[in-house]
This record gives sequence, C-alpha cells and structure tokens, in this order.
Amino acid sequence: MGFFVRGVTRRNLFAIVVGAVLAGGPFIAFNLWLDNLIERQGQSEVSTAAKRAIALAEARVRDAVGTLDTLAVAASAHAISSIWRRCAVPPSARFL
Repeated sequence: MGFFVRGVTRRNLFAIVVGAVLAGGPFIAFNLWLDNLIERQGQSEVSTAAKRAIALAEARVRDAVGTLDTLAVAASAHAISSIWRRCAVPPSARFL
C-alpha cells in the first residue's frame, strides 16, 4: 500500500490528467461527429419512409375514388334504365 501511495506524485498525477484530456479531446470530437452523422441518416430514412407511406396512401385513395366513380356511373345507368322500363311511354316518344 505504501509503495502505491509513494508512486503517485504530483508530477505523475499531472501527467495522468493531461493524458486523459489529450486523449479525451479527439474522442469527444469523434463522438459528436458520429452522433451528427447518425442523426442525419435517421432523418433521411424517416423522410423517405414518410414519403413512401404518403404515396401509397394517395394511390389507395385514388383507386377507391375510381372504384366509387365506376359504381356511381353503373348505379345511375341502372337506375335510369329501370325507370325507362317502368314507363309505359317509350323514351323516344316521351320528349315529343
């Protein structure tokens, strides 16, 4: 125990602190650079995923609207033809 206490002088303690600061500086800079890089890549991935999800949603809405338009046209054509079938007067004579 006495040998360890004798071996740590002020000069050695100063050298330890200076070595830690000199080694820690580049490590902190690298850590900040890496955090920034990961943050930018994450934002890019989230942006790409959001754009893809919006495009898929828009395509699905477009398909649904097209299907509803087709159904509306078919339903109105069916309704008009059934109305004309119920009429006693033919369609050509009705507007005369």
